[in-house]
Amino acid sequence: MRGESSALEGVADLVPPEHVSDELRSSIDKLSEHLDGLLFLDHTAELAVDRSAFLALCRDEQLLPAEIRDIFILETAKYCGRRLKEFETKGRRLRWREAEKYGLVGHAGVDELAERGYKPTMSQEDIEAAIGDWYPTWCRARRSNT
Repeated sequence: MRGESSALEGVADLVPPEHVSDELRSSIDKLSEHLDGLLFLDHTAELAVDRSAFLALCRDEQLLPAEIRDIFILETAKYCGRRLKEFETKGRRLRWREAEKYGLVGHAGVDELAERGYKPTMSQEDIEAAIGDWYPTWCRARRSNT
């Protein structure tokens, strides 16, 4: 897997430079490792989530605070349904980027933000103008909170 693009490559570049720290980069790298071990194609070529890898991610307190772990597990399990299962020996592991072929949003989202003109140094108003049609709910919530 080395030498290939990580699951979250470029994400730190979306954060305003004054907020990027070694701790943030470490958390992004750690999350990226978890994401790259999370998915597989089962014996029917259906995308699935490895239950053991998912629970390992959930136990990582740097990424998921203990006080929200149970609700996170419950809600994610409800969302994944039957696709949350133990890795099958006849299955094929997928890196996060590979899973984009099966409908997951990954690095394409980072690229699309750049194409829409997003820059980490933009003001909130400029961000809204650049990506508001892509995230209308966020824009409405932001306006109602100001």
